[in-house]
Amino acid sequence: MSKTNQELKTRIATLTAELKLLCEYPTNSELIKKIGELTAVVKENSERYDALTGGKIKVDKNAMTKVDKELLKLKKINKERNDAFKSIFEMLLENLNMKKDELKEEIGLED
Repeated sequence: MSKTNQELKTRIATLTAELKLLCEYPTNSELIKKIGELTAVVKENSERYDALTGGKIKVDKNAMTKVDKELLKLKKINKERNDAFKSIFEMLLENLNMKKDELKEEIGLED
């Protein structure tokens, strides 16, 4: 009898968790609304892209120079961030290797 009660409690907990998860999903009307919004954005961006590539929109040289400078700044920031990440990652790997070596030494394993 106890096993059956435990199975029922487990099943109820599982169903409760699934129900909570399902309640977090958007409704069909919300999804349809979002799809409509995304479709409008895609259409607008497509029209802007076509106008830009078709020559209907002219971009002056000064604006492009500013964009290029900002792009270079962003690339520099990205490189610095990547370098910092690599440095941290290498330190973590070194620390991990040291811990592995200490563990091997402690249990008497040799390479």
